[in-house]
Amino acid sequence: MSRVSDTAHSKIMAAAKELVAKRGSSSVTVADVTRAAGVSKATIYRDSRFQEWWNATRLSEEPINCPQCEDLAWFQKRVKEQKAEIQVLEESLAKTTAALAALASQLTSENAPRTLLTLQRTESPGQFDNER
Repeated sequence: MSRVSDTAHSKIMAAAKELVAKRGSSSVTVADVTRAAGVSKATIYRDSRFQEWWNATRLSEEPINCPQCEDLAWFQKRVKEQKAEIQVLEESLAKTTAALAALASQLTSENAPRTLLTLQRTESPGQFDNER
């Protein structure tokens, strides 16, 4: 929540937007906005709504074309891909855990010998056909 008055916030935002429109966000500093809005640095730093807007404006600029930026973009892409892979693995693990819990329940029941025989037949079809 912003800790400044709506009036102060409006002055800050009006000054910031005007400066960014004229000079571009990379050429504008917080000190420039402070002077143009006629508020103190403390006021501008307490204005969380301005801070969110300011950070979003600064981050939305085109990245500088450099090898490190390309490496960072590649790294961010890989992290995103790996997070998706981890999610798939976690879902698979949850299903496997549930299946093992169900199997453990069957093995502790009265039907344990029949369950084991069914599992053995599934593992080696035809091997136990002569035991019928």
